[in-house]
Amino acid sequence: MKYPRYRYEAVTLAEVIDGDTVKLRIDCGFGFQRQKRDARAFSYRLAGIDAKKGSTPEGIAAKKHLAALIVGADLRVETLPEPEKYGRYMVVIGWAIRG
Repeated sequence: MKYPRYRYEAVTLAEVIDGDTVKLRIDCGFGFQRQKRDARAFSYRLAGIDAKKGSTPEGIAAKKHLAALIVGADLRVETLPEPEKYGRYMVVIGWAIRG
């Protein structure tokens, strides 16, 4: 069964894990934030990105580059219909740079 994509406008970046994974807090609307109860953020994988992992020079560079793009930006995300093999939802991130 295919699930619809969902778009979220109120997104807070909690952490950049690596070059293709982030932890986000997503406000689901009506003042309800799924993570509010325990203040945890959930891990999401960036759709279409496959960055090197760990402490390799390429992995460190990928993480720094992603952080430079999205830290401090107004984020919006769209989730893809189904989670990937590790259970994380794939997201497409859009952002507006704060001025």
